[in-house]
Amino acid sequence: MSKKIPRKTASTRSHATSVTLKAVFAILIVTAVVFFPSLQNGFTNWDDNQYVTQNQMITELSWSSIATFFTTFYGGNYHPLVALTNAIEYHFWQLNATPYHVINLLLHLGNTALVFYFILLLTRRLEAAVIVALFFGIHPMHVESVAWIAERKDVLYTFFFLGSLIAYLLYIQRGEKAKYLLLSLVLLLISLFSKSAAVITPVVLLLIDFYVKREWNWKLLREKIPFGVLALTFGIIALFSQGSAKALNTLEPFSLLDRFFISSYAIVFYIGKLFWPFNLSAFYNFPLLGIPLPMKYYLAPAILAVLGFIIYKSGNFRRDMLFGFAFYLMSIILVIQIISVGMTVVSERYAYVSYIGLFFILARAYCEIVDGRWRLPAAAKPMLKVSVAALAILCGVLTWERCKVWDNGYSLFTDAIAKEQTSPIPFYNRAMALYHMGEYKPAIADFDRAIAIYNKDVDYFLNRGASKFALGDYIGAKSDFAEILKLNPNNADGLVNIANAEAMLNEYEPAIKHFDRALELNPTGMLAYFNRGHLHFRMNHLAQACADWQRALELGYQDASYMLNKHCTKP
Repeated sequence: MSKKIPRKTASTRSHATSVTLKAVFAILIVTAVVFFPSLQNGFTNWDDNQYVTQNQMITELSWSSIATFFTTFYGGNYHPLVALTNAIEYHFWQLNATPYHVINLLLHLGNTALVFYFILLLTRRLEAAVIVALFFGIHPMHVESVAWIAERKDVLYTFFFLGSLIAYLLYIQRGEKAKYLLLSLVLLLISLFSKSAAVITPVVLLLIDFYVKREWNWKLLREKIPFGVLALTFGIIALFSQGSAKALNTLEPFSLLDRFFISSYAIVFYIGKLFWPFNLSAFYNFPLLGIPLPMKYYLAPAILAVLGFIIYKSGNFRRDMLFGFAFYLMSIILVIQIISVGMTVVSERYAYVSYIGLFFILARAYCEIVDGRWRLPAAAKPMLKVSVAALAILCGVLTWERCKVWDNGYSLFTDAIAKEQTSPIPFYNRAMALYHMGEYKPAIADFDRAIAIYNKDVDYFLNRGASKFALGDYIGAKSDFAEILKLNPNNADGLVNIANAEAMLNEYEPAIKHFDRALELNPTGMLAYFNRGHLHFRMNHLAQACADWQRALELGYQDASYMLNKHCTKP
């Protein structure tokens, strides 16, 4: 005779709700604590300058500026909602970094709560929801997405992406009411306005269908069509935006076989860092050209083959494994260098959403063990609980310390240089941080190291020359600016700067020629007009000086008004 299952009473439901809310609240408190050091950080010179501190677009908050956000690309990206949030922050707090960090953390806390609810809806297991949400909240690989102001797009798109998935689950679980499907679609649109990475949503919805065992038919596919149209549209926009800034890198120097190994390595890298989140860095360089790839790249396909075999042999656990690994793979498929974007072979921010899939597998395995479905020694359960607690403490400590690395550009790239010295980029970025701190001598030392690795970038010479100029080494500055003109004789910045150095060396005639050529190339160069005016003044060419200062003022260089009033006003 079968046992009658007791119905849940109002009191038991209330108790379950109370336990759930307490669990969420505890996870959010822990997450907020481990990320607290990020609230004391400033801006870095790693895209924060491009998107916030030097971004003129966000200094105005009006209907006109909002329209501009939604109709233009910026920095090789299309994320108008991110620009809007930054404009609101700038409107109220200007360049006080703390509110930007606070909002990033609040979004991360919101995402952590949404991950909890998503997993709870999907599995109906509180333990699974707790494990996935806890490690999503505190894993060190997520520091880059939260502590980096420029990665607002990551935490913002994820908030609406998870909302879209939850609305879709509610659509399935509450009688396929159209309002939930429409809500899911609207949330996807908002997510896409935050970051194009949300284009994976239609595939993830199909994964959810697979996991909850929906019947595969035309209706199931038809309801995904609007999602697919949105994803395709924003995918095309993303390609155009990346192309507009020449951010696409097709890995042409590498053979097709090498690209296969590089992509395989990227997939394995994130899995490895899930379990071993040490030696993290803001910069992971591509393999060096002209030599065989490091052994870890050649081993990656074999590791993936082993993982595939484990999934195949996982028996009753296969559906969980397939869902979790497919969620992970679909979330990173666009950033594993099949189409190479950016300057790094891997980046920690790409683990932000994708780790939900891997955490899901581990959480479901935990449930299988505590439920006694796997034949393990009696001591396995208590050991497992202790291990989870120990791992959570370890992740919390590592995240706390990692947040401090993102304090500013100097600390960030000092850390990166300690782990990567084959690329000029960390040296150059630390040099720029030092330059803006007024530490010109150590900046020059870092510029030297960057140029020793790669001597074909005009910015390296331009800024090393500017550092020497600031120290009064005009001969050294002139030499660096001359290197720019060897690389590109028509570089207007190089021409202006070599003219400035020549002026300081009293080499007036060549300086005038360089100013003239710079203004031929860039007729709106207000600083060139202003400085040429100074040079004319020193040469007793008052009429030419006044004409140049007047033109500089017309172009918006307000300092020119002082010189005009002092030297050019008729009595």
